[in-house]
Amino acid sequence: MDDDASIEAAIDAEVDTEIRRLAGLSEIRYEQERNNAAKRLEFGRIGVLDKLVKQARLESCATENAHDELFTGLEPWDSPVDGNALALEAVALLKRHTVLSL
Repeated sequence: MDDDASIEAAIDAEVDTEIRRLAGLSEIRYEQERNNAAKRLEFGRIGVLDKLVKQARLESCATENAHDELFTGLEPWDSPVDGNALALEAVALLKRHTVLSL
């Protein structure tokens, strides 16, 4: 029974990987590959593949938008920043305000 479950999990992972790959294609390239992909994945109806690819594209887009929102409103510093000096200041600040025991 465990062998059947592991085989099914491997198939699911393979299908998921292929759907994500297809979702990353341009519309034209996807149109060229969708029939063969549906046959390879043993999908009886291409509409099912289309639906899954569309969903994967929406999820990918949502992830990209969430990343963009994280950095919205950030402005560059007025002058160049000395990264080494900044790191040393951060270390000094942490040493002043933390107590670590070994």
